[in-house]
Amino acid sequence: MAIYHLSVKAVSRSSGRSATAAAAYRAGCEITDERTGVIHDYQRKVGVESADIVLPDGASEWANDRAKLWNVAELAEKRKDACVAREFEVALPSELSPSERRRLALDFAKDMANREGCAVDVAIHAPGKEGDSRNHHAHILRTTRKVEAEGLGAKLDTEKAGRKRSDDLEAVRTRWACMTNERLRENGIDSRVDHRSLAAQGIDREPTQHLGPAASGYERRTGEPSQKRQDFEREAAERLARAKELGELERQSSQIDRSILDLSGDLTAAIQERDQRQTERVLPIDLKKLQAKLLTEPRYQTRLVAADQQEAQGWSLRDEYTHMGGLKRLFGNPDALLKQADDLIDQANEARAKVRCDVERDPELLNARQANQAIEAQQKGKQSRGAGAHKHPQSDLNRRDGADYVQALENITRETLATVPGLLPSGAALSALKTIEKRLNQEFEAVPSSIDLDQVQRKVLAGSRYQARSTAADKMEREGLAIQEKYVQAGSVRRLFTNDNKVFTTSSALLDAAKRERDQICVDAKGDPEMEAARCSNKAHDEARWKLQAQQRELRKIAETYDTHRTLWQRSGSLPLPALVGEVADEARKVVPAVVAVMEKTEAARWLEKAKEVAWVDPDLSTSHSYERASQSRFVQSEEMRKQAEFERKRVAEQGKQQAQERAHRKGRGFSM
Repeated sequence: MAIYHLSVKAVSRSSGRSATAAAAYRAGCEITDERTGVIHDYQRKVGVESADIVLPDGASEWANDRAKLWNVAELAEKRKDACVAREFEVALPSELSPSERRRLALDFAKDMANREGCAVDVAIHAPGKEGDSRNHHAHILRTTRKVEAEGLGAKLDTEKAGRKRSDDLEAVRTRWACMTNERLRENGIDSRVDHRSLAAQGIDREPTQHLGPAASGYERRTGEPSQKRQDFEREAAERLARAKELGELERQSSQIDRSILDLSGDLTAAIQERDQRQTERVLPIDLKKLQAKLLTEPRYQTRLVAADQQEAQGWSLRDEYTHMGGLKRLFGNPDALLKQADDLIDQANEARAKVRCDVERDPELLNARQANQAIEAQQKGKQSRGAGAHKHPQSDLNRRDGADYVQALENITRETLATVPGLLPSGAALSALKTIEKRLNQEFEAVPSSIDLDQVQRKVLAGSRYQARSTAADKMEREGLAIQEKYVQAGSVRRLFTNDNKVFTTSSALLDAAKRERDQICVDAKGDPEMEAARCSNKAHDEARWKLQAQQRELRKIAETYDTHRTLWQRSGSLPLPALVGEVADEARKVVPAVVAVMEKTEAARWLEKAKEVAWVDPDLSTSHSYERASQSRFVQSEEMRKQAEFERKRVAEQGKQQAQERAHRKGRGFSM
C-alpha cells in the first residue's frame, strides 16, 4: 500500500552545510563552490534516476544551469548562519510507474515554483540495493529567494521572519497528499495516503518508527540489529506488557462485577444494571470521526486546498499593502489592493463553509445521524420503562432531602455561599464557572474590531475640501519646479543677465509653501471629526476588551481558589465581595437543583445539614449593639445589612460631629460675653 512521507530540512551554514554540496550530492554531479573554492564531485553516485530544474512560468533561462543557480544562492546570503536552501524529501508511491512517479514529483515542484516564485531542483532516487525495494523517493531542493532576470531577489514570503512555519508546512503536506491521491486515482489504484497523524485520523495504534540512514547502514554492514532498533523493540515489549496487565485487571474486575450477588436485596439496581448492559451493546456512531473521514476524500480535500491557496494569496496581498510606503499609498491605489485581498479571503472562507455544508448533507453522514437517533430513542424507551416499573422509596427520600437543601440555600447569603468551604457541591460550582466563562468569551467575541485609522484618513483626504487643497499644493509645486527647469534649460548668455537669487528664492518659496500645505493637510485630516469619532470608537472598544480580559483573569483566579480551598473567595480584611464572585455564586445557586437531583441520599442529607448550620438569621435591629454582634458572627453579613450598618455608622458620626460643633459654638459665645 502507498505510504505518506514528507519531511523538511533547512540547508544552513550554521550546521556546516552548503547548497552547492547538497545539490551535487542529490543530482549526482560535480559543482565547484565559487565562494569557498571546494569541488563537490558526486558523479560516481548510483541510484539517481533523474535530476531536473523546475522554474516559475516566465523565468529567465540562466537558472537552468545547476552549478550557476546554487552558486548564486550561496553568494546571495551574507550571514554566517544563513539558510541558503530548503529541502523537501517525499516518498513516491511504488504502485506508480517510473514515468508517473517523475511526473508527480515535477508537478509538485512546478506548483511550488509558481506559488513561491522560486527555483526548484528535483532529484529522484531509486531504492537502495540492500534496503526496501519500495523506497522510491525524491529530494526537492528549493531556493529561499525569488528568481529574477539576473539573479535571485527578495526572500520568499514563507522564509520571512515572524512567519508561522507550522501553518506553511501543514499546507505543503496537504498539497502533497492531495496530488498523490489524485495521481493514484488517475492510474486506477485504490490505495490512498493521508498527511494527518493517526490520532487525527481516529486510528488507535502506535506509529511506526524510522531508523534513519545511520542505523540502517549499520545493520546492512554488520547484519546485526542496531541499538536504535533494540530500543524500539524494548519499548514495544514494555507497552505490550503494560497493556496485557491492564487487560487482565479489567477482565478480573468485570468477572467480579458479574459474579457479585445483590446482597442488599436492591432488585431495582440489578434490573437497571442489566438494562444498561443491554443498551450499551449498541454504540452510536462517532459523527466527528465520520466528518473528519469525509473531509479527507479527494472531492472535498481538493476544494479545501484551493481555498487555502486562495486565502494565502489574499494574505500575501495584505502583507504587500502593509509594507507599502507613504508615497505609494498617496499616489497609488491601496484601497483596490486591500479590497482584492479581502475579497480573496472572503471567497476562501465561503468556499470552506460550502464544503462544510456539503459534508453535513452527505448521504453517509445523514444515514449515520438517523441511526444514532434511533439508538438514542431505543435507549430512552428502555430506561423509562425500567424506571417506571421499579420505583423505590429511597428515591423519594433523596428528592425530599434535595428539595430541602435547595430551600435551605434560599436563606444563605451570597457572601456565605462564596466564602464557607464545603457549602456548594463541586458540580454546581464548576458548572457556574463554565457558564460565566462562556458568557465572557461570547461578550469578548461580540466586541467589534478596531477601525483602520489609515483607511479612515484616506477616506477623509479623498473629500472635496482636502482634494482642493492638495490640488493647490500640487500646482504650487509644479510652478516652483517649472521655474527651476526653465532656469536650467536657459543658455549661458541668458544666465549671465538673470538674477539667480530671485529665481531660486521664488522657486524655493513655492516649493516650501507646497510642502507646508501638505503637512497642514495631514494635520487637519488627523483632527477631522470623522477621525476623532474613529479614535473614540477604538478607545471604547479597547476599554471593553480590557475590561472583559480582566474579568477573565479574575474568573481564572476564582477557579484556582476553588480548586485549592473549595471556596469561591478568600476574604481579606474588610474588602467587599467582588461582583464577579457574586455572579458565580448566584449562577451556582441556579444549578444546584439539577445537581442534587442525581445525589445519593446520604450525600444530599449531608449538604442539607451544612446549609442549615450556616443559614443566616437577621438579628433584631431594634436592640442595641445588634450590628456589633452581627459583625462578630463567623458568617458574613448580607449585602442589605452591610449597607444599613454603613448608613447607621455614617449617621452616628455625622450626629456626633454636629454635637461637637454646637458645643464649640456655645463655648465661644460664653467666652465672648
